Amino acid sequence: MRYLVLSDIHANLDAFVAVLDKASEIGYDKMVFLGDAVGYGVDPKECLEILKDKMSYGVAGNHDKAIVNPDELSYFNEIARQAILWTREKLKNTPFIKFLEDLPYTKEIEPGIIITHSTISEPRYWEYILTPYDAEAEFNTTFFEIMLYGHTHIPIAFEYQDEGKVIPILESTIYLDKNKRYILNPGSVGQPRDGDNRASFAILDTEKYVFKIYRVSYPYEEQQKKMLIEGSPMDLIDRLEMGL
Repeated sequence: MRYLVLSDIHANLDAFVAVLDKASEIGYDKMVFLGDAVGYGVDPKECLEILKDKMSYGVAGNHDKAIVNPDELSYFNEIARQAILWTREKLKNTPFIKFLEDLPYTKEIEPGIIITHSTISEPRYWEYILTPYDAEAEFNTTFFEIMLYGHTHIPIAFEYQDEGKVIPILESTIYLDKNKRYILNPGSVGQPRDGDNRASFAILDTEKYVFKIYRVSYPYEEQQKKMLIEGSPMDLIDRLEMGL
């Protein structure tokens, strides 16, 4: 099975379309979504319409749940909160509210392969897995062969070796070892934060046992123009160009 693995679209239709076009060229069987369809960007309806149509498996991100649960707003800074309130108004009285509400926090897509937005051990607390130490806690508290996650907006992989050591892997093509365990992040479609402003996604091939990260350029200026018209904070507009 070849899974298209996407995370953190953040209502950036321009990036989402570019990723789907590139993924179609590459070829895949099913789409896996790791959360945060909305927030920050200004095309929530358009992105959710595509996602509903194409997604095979998906989980909720913190921005998604904040749309349907006001209590989640306490997790956000002021700029992110403004974007959520704007998005909530845009989606009011649409079927997308129910779609976001129904997204689970975690899901096993096939035996041994689990998807989540933040962590498996405490998915409702929206913790970040950024370091080998963070990854080690997940490996030691929950059993899985492969965990796919998002939330950090940074493509990375962590490998759990036989002796319990966790190592980060930064290569774009990762040849997985069936005798080891992995935590894999495809990066962000709509708002990369690793200094590269190109949209990021991955293909997980469970037959060849390969996880490959792809980057694709997209017209971020078009998203910036729409955000400017909608009155988005300049910090959110500028970071699309910087990839931070």
